[in-house]
Amino acid sequence: MTIPEFSIKRRITVFMVILIVTIFGVIAFSRLGLDMLPELEYPVVSVITTYSGVSSEDVEKLITRPVESVISTVKNVKRVNSTSQEGISAVIVEFEWGTKLDFAAQDVREKLSWVTDYLPKDADTPLVIKFNMSDYPILYYGVTGMRDTQVLRKYLDDSVRPRLERLEGVASVYVLGGLEREINVSVDRDKLNAYSVSLDQVIGKLALENVNVSGGHVKDGHTEYLVRTMGEYRDTATMMNTIVAMQGMTPVYLRDVAQVKDAFKEVRNISRTNHRPSVAMMVMKQSGANTVKVVESVNRTLEELRGQMPPDIRLYAAIDQGKIISQVTRSTRNDAIVVIENTFRHLHEEGKDRIMAAMLGVVPTKYRSEGDEYDIRVRFREFDRRSVEDVRNIRIASPTGQFISLYQIADIVQKLGPVKITRENQDRKVTVKANTFGRDTRSIVADIKKAAAGIKIPEGYFVEYGGTYKDMQEAFESLAYALAIAIVLIYMVMAASFESLGHPLVIMLTVPLSFIGVALGLLFFGKTLSVPAFMGFIMLCGVVVRNGIVMIDYINRLRRQGVTAFEAIIQGAVVRLRPILITSLTSTLGALPMALSRTQGSEMRSPMAIALAFGLLFATFLTLFVVPVVYSLFDRIREQ
Repeated sequence: MTIPEFSIKRRITVFMVILIVTIFGVIAFSRLGLDMLPELEYPVVSVITTYSGVSSEDVEKLITRPVESVISTVKNVKRVNSTSQEGISAVIVEFEWGTKLDFAAQDVREKLSWVTDYLPKDADTPLVIKFNMSDYPILYYGVTGMRDTQVLRKYLDDSVRPRLERLEGVASVYVLGGLEREINVSVDRDKLNAYSVSLDQVIGKLALENVNVSGGHVKDGHTEYLVRTMGEYRDTATMMNTIVAMQGMTPVYLRDVAQVKDAFKEVRNISRTNHRPSVAMMVMKQSGANTVKVVESVNRTLEELRGQMPPDIRLYAAIDQGKIISQVTRSTRNDAIVVIENTFRHLHEEGKDRIMAAMLGVVPTKYRSEGDEYDIRVRFREFDRRSVEDVRNIRIASPTGQFISLYQIADIVQKLGPVKITRENQDRKVTVKANTFGRDTRSIVADIKKAAAGIKIPEGYFVEYGGTYKDMQEAFESLAYALAIAIVLIYMVMAASFESLGHPLVIMLTVPLSFIGVALGLLFFGKTLSVPAFMGFIMLCGVVVRNGIVMIDYINRLRRQGVTAFEAIIQGAVVRLRPILITSLTSTLGALPMALSRTQGSEMRSPMAIALAFGLLFATFLTLFVVPVVYSLFDRIREQ
């Protein structure tokens, strides 16, 4: 019994099977995740190393270069880029596509172990971070309100973040920016000199005094007690009474040489939202979670918390992937660096440490309050760290115990130096960036190359064109390779089906014919031949040959029945006209809404749909005329 016979005789059974499949299909569809992008794992690993207070050039020399040299030996490394700036080294390792990122990251960690012992002792251990699209926030809020951003940040940390992190699908919530509490110990240099106290003594005493020490155990009968010496600072007043030195029998207190303020960390970045100081709150989702559902859950929880929040708090969504996805779904269905020249090696090291302590500050210990920890930063007061002259007058202890000024053992000069050093494949580079507007990238780069041809470049330098242009070239090379493979496979399948090497060639003529329609469609809509358009053309190759197959297959069938070649071609073109037009027009009309779309994200979707729709339409029209003619010519040549 054939399938059609079974379907007619057992209609109820077939209908029930269809209902079962439909029900499970609806259930599966309702449980599908909805996300902005698929789960992509870019083959990129970053190595981040911090070395506080060190200049860009020293970071490059002491950290970036050694890290680059060992990482470049890792298997499947495609490109190594790096950035060295004050206090931080970032080395970005790009691997070949298809590389297992977990294994690649492990290889990077193993290679780093070769140089870890040779890195500066004060530098932090290199941190290896894998690049993952799911690590990007699905929600990014700019939050304003309350008396200042320090109070606002603490409120969000204590009251909002824990509630959001309990939601299903939420991996973590970060609150960034704003003022951060810090205990500032501003040391008066003149008073230090008057009391013959060094900055090191102040720093050391604060670290030693602010501790809780275990004193062992005491037994009282059957009860055992833990003895603890509670020495942590309870407030700034207690801190000010710390004895930092002794002059004979007279103690020198911290209040004698410094001011202690419960204030904020030095502001290096300012965040404002709608003209008001703000903090940022980012929501990260768990890998595989439905972005839209997580966003809806977060927004619903924030609405519930609205009644408990201070009335002046406002949350502005700068990034909302849920909203973007929903829209897409509906529409598609040191300017100056002080250089210290070394005079005596031990004094140079000590002098460098003193500069960092005096200017940048040192955090010798933490201040604990209500379960939270805050930095206690010790440095010279602002009046004593304004100029190069202040650096010259920094006093350090000599090996004999006497205090001398830095200028006595070092030359202090003011020079220009790089704020940020970027490198690619272990060479320094300078990047000139430009955006495109109103013209295609290829023609713009062609004009840039003409203009740059007249620039005389110093020996040892060379120019490379990267960015979007380089990505476009690489993408086009990959897509051209994919197109060639697709054409060969299509031909091989048709040759096997027709048992002929010639008839598939006749049908393959529809492929170059379809490109004429692609070019005309893109030109008519003012689009460029971009990666999405190229992808649409590759998809088109498998569709346009369908019409040729339908026609040639029917002509061959008539030939086998004894019909003459001429009559078979005429009948084949006439009989197959309707199915060819129906299938082509339905496919074309189905792609037109996407081709004509002007909604968010249409810049990516529209060229692909235009290539597919107009290429198919044009190829169909030509197929009805060109394929029969070429078939006739091919048949005549074969007979001769």
